[in-house]
Amino acid sequence: MDRKRNNESSSDSDTPRLPSKRRFLYDSDDVSSDESNNCINFRRIINDIHDTDDDQCIIDDEVEVNVCNDDLENDNQLNDQDNMEEIYIDYELPIDEEDAQLLDDIGECIMNEEREHLYDGCNLTKEEGDLLILNYSIRWNLPDAGLEDLLELINCFLPHPVLQSKYHLLKKYKNSEEYVLHFMCPECKLLVTTSNHTEYCCGSCQNKYDVHDLKLKKSYFLQMRLKPQLEEFVMNKFDILNKSKAIQGGFSNILSGTYYQKLKNCGKINENDLILQMNTDGVRLFKSSLSSLWPVQIEIANLTLREKRENTMLTSLWFGHDKPNMNTFLKPTIDELKQLHEVGINVIINDEEVNIKAHTIISSVDTPARCAMQKMTQYNGEYGCTFCYHKGKSVKVGRGGTKVYPSDNVQPLLRDLANHINHVQVAEKEKYSVYGVKGYSVLLEIPMFDIIDSCVVDYMHCVCLGVVKTLIDASLNSKYNERDFYVGNRINEIQERFDNIKPPCEVTRTPGDLVHRRNFKASEWRNIMCYYLIPLFKQILPQKYLNHWLLLVAGIRIFLKKKIQPEEHQRAENFLKEFVSQIRSLYGIEFYKYNIHLLLHIPRNVKRFGCLWDTSCFSFEHCNGVLAKMYKNSQSVPEQICKSYNRFRNIERDSNIAFSNPECPDRAKNLFKNMTSHLRLSHLCIQQGDNLRVLGVGKREGLNLMEIAAIRNFLGHPFDECAIVVYNRFINQNIMWHGHDDNLLEKRNNSFAKLKNESIVLIKKIVSVTYNKNKKKMVLLANTCEVQNEKVLLAKCTKLKLLSSEIHECHKVLKKIIACHPDEIDEKCVAVPFGNLMYISTLVNNIERD
Repeated sequence: MDRKRNNESSSDSDTPRLPSKRRFLYDSDDVSSDESNNCINFRRIINDIHDTDDDQCIIDDEVEVNVCNDDLENDNQLNDQDNMEEIYIDYELPIDEEDAQLLDDIGECIMNEEREHLYDGCNLTKEEGDLLILNYSIRWNLPDAGLEDLLELINCFLPHPVLQSKYHLLKKYKNSEEYVLHFMCPECKLLVTTSNHTEYCCGSCQNKYDVHDLKLKKSYFLQMRLKPQLEEFVMNKFDILNKSKAIQGGFSNILSGTYYQKLKNCGKINENDLILQMNTDGVRLFKSSLSSLWPVQIEIANLTLREKRENTMLTSLWFGHDKPNMNTFLKPTIDELKQLHEVGINVIINDEEVNIKAHTIISSVDTPARCAMQKMTQYNGEYGCTFCYHKGKSVKVGRGGTKVYPSDNVQPLLRDLANHINHVQVAEKEKYSVYGVKGYSVLLEIPMFDIIDSCVVDYMHCVCLGVVKTLIDASLNSKYNERDFYVGNRINEIQERFDNIKPPCEVTRTPGDLVHRRNFKASEWRNIMCYYLIPLFKQILPQKYLNHWLLLVAGIRIFLKKKIQPEEHQRAENFLKEFVSQIRSLYGIEFYKYNIHLLLHIPRNVKRFGCLWDTSCFSFEHCNGVLAKMYKNSQSVPEQICKSYNRFRNIERDSNIAFSNPECPDRAKNLFKNMTSHLRLSHLCIQQGDNLRVLGVGKREGLNLMEIAAIRNFLGHPFDECAIVVYNRFINQNIMWHGHDDNLLEKRNNSFAKLKNESIVLIKKIVSVTYNKNKKKMVLLANTCEVQNEKVLLAKCTKLKLLSSEIHECHKVLKKIIACHPDEIDEKCVAVPFGNLMYISTLVNNIERD
């Protein structure tokens, strides 16, 4: 019997087995679960994406939160969030003949059609699915092949192939008129005209060119119409236009400046009119080539700083080896700006047609671009200042020379529009430069735009990359080893102090290597100036130089505040004047660089156009970096960028309509929102009132006697000590905080705060306290800091005798614990260690980003 059973068992094992029944993912599916295991799990990919962010960056995109966002070159000191932030493009749209039947407005189609589901039982429509897929490809910068494989992969999970090919998908989001080509004469650099769109003629030299020859010579640039972009913005986002209002009794944004206020008070600008800010600058795309990209970008000054950055508009794009002729390059854009000023745009708001006009009153560019746009002599020539009639002076430096602008007792006269026009007329007639004016600029055609005053000083280039970089580099450069300001022989000691700094997440870049300081970004020089300079150079740099530096620190910190009172403005102006006047005696006349001279013009710019943070080029430079990622190969670079830019706009427009449909599943809405957001809300987030959210899993842990006593003293009555829930991370008033006990952060310190009662504290934790049986209250626990009774003197000068209360010398963190409401927090602080001491300074503002 046993032998027979064994034989039967043996025969069974030799018999071929039939395949087991396939277990499908869902009814009517063609892919089994086993087969799907051998494929990419698409749902897991999406979930993994949500889990990639650092704990310090799990914040809702709808809330204006200042957290750390390292740029691409930050040596991976954080979690490289900017690699995941706003990298919009991706893939090149195939170039073919325009399809006459192509729908330009997919959004209208979406709203008018009934919801047609992908397949029976699916809650997602085809339009919503297309938007999710395209947004995914843009978010993660998928190449053409990656997008095509993604479409095929998703089709495998569907009952039958539903998604179209890559070509049809991209074509659906292509404008019928994406851009306009403007051809230039290769010799004269002037616009050429045509009657048949194949042969062009230059009106100056009468040379004739074939369209293909002009394209081969890259003698053209692209224009994207600004009017439809503004119309689309106003119709979709009209509600955010009035968020940024002029602040009365001080200076803040552009609308608070005297230039705008004067135009508004005399009736030239209406309440609902748009105020535009223009920028252009060169962007190097290839390290092995001199080719550069020159975009013309427009921001709407009526918006908050964050919204301005998110809604920057591209109007023109030039690409080539040489710098563009600004009169030729800017002419089409300026013609459109004139039309927007005179005619405006007509949009439907609340079922009523409204006419809104747009006025360009300010341009923020660096110095070389400003001189080129104004058609004036550069800073290295005679009368090179575009704001005054300072002639400049040539001095010998080593074997060469340099142009300097020494500060004399008699200040040069300021330029004005009337005199500038006279100089233009003489220069055009006599064909030579008149007081630095070389000829006519098309900027003179912009209504309400003052070619002198409206071209403001950009502190990013002037102060951060100019003054601060120059003077610190000189202090560490061995070629100045015989000068009093040289401290390069102690660079290791300075670097050790630098490495010990743990900035809060609002300071986007952690300290780098001073040996490679020439590669520092503008934001790094700004951080050194505003927060690190005193502890870095104290007892190393001679005191007279440190006092001189503090004049610049005090002045610029005031001009970077969220709001400036008139008396503060005067104080900051005095600081900068004194700083400039001491350059000759401390550093020598050769350091009277043009950027040093420009410091004298900053106070007037602030008075006319608001604080430095609202007129700087930081947001434009960020957008330049985004545009530089919108191409995939070196062929037809500007065309790729324009197509990609317009495709992203179309996706954003259609998503506003598709995902606002109440029948759209929440799962799809949240996924699209998360992929669009560069910051995400943690799933473990509890809302505690209007301004407070706690993050992470609360822990029930016991408190020590000092903490219990502090809470009891704060509440004024007993509470349940066993029901306390402790949290180490929270967001209050849109600011991210970490308790000092939180060990998740190694290179960041988000724990120092200044309370409304002027005291400095170190936040330990935030706790949920239960009292009166069922009432709950969030209580902040913090250690007090022993700071110097007298405020740190920033500018010890017999002429000024002015103090600043923004930097404190902390002797130690006390064991004393206080309890307070989270709303008692006034400002976040930057703490910089210095031996047994710590220098604590408040953030200059909580709205500016790099």
